[in-house]
Amino acid sequence: MPEFRLPLSGDVMQAINPWNWVFRPEGGQVGLVNVYMGHAGDPVVEQKILDDVGTYGRQLGRIGDALAVIINHMDKSNLTDEEHRALRTLTLQLEHIDAIKEERQAAVRRESSGEGERRGRRTHARAAAAGQEEKAGERRPDRAG
Repeated sequence: MPEFRLPLSGDVMQAINPWNWVFRPEGGQVGLVNVYMGHAGDPVVEQKILDDVGTYGRQLGRIGDALAVIINHMDKSNLTDEEHRALRTLTLQLEHIDAIKEERQAAVRRESSGEGERRGRRTHARAAAAGQEEKAGERRPDRAG
């Protein structure tokens, strides 16, 4: 059964103590809603990695891609049932992630192509309106003359 969540529901932590906002700039509330990602050993290094290397999702995605290569080329004949199940579960999860990414890319393509058509219609409508204005402007001197 799919899980239904309202916006901003789930594991969100927000500091409410105004003293922390003023007197504790590091680790305190910075924005309206902040998500606590856990304690980093060195927050400066952690932020640099996120900025320069990639988000946690991107890092995990690359690890998943590399694991898929290893799983596809490894000898699985000596694995226990539990180990087979672990690889099968990971493989299914990676396939599910790929399907979600493909759905999102297809939706973006549909949105962008639909937006392009709407832009084209708006541009055509503006051009037609401008043409009507030009025709109306051409008729005015005739009326006056």
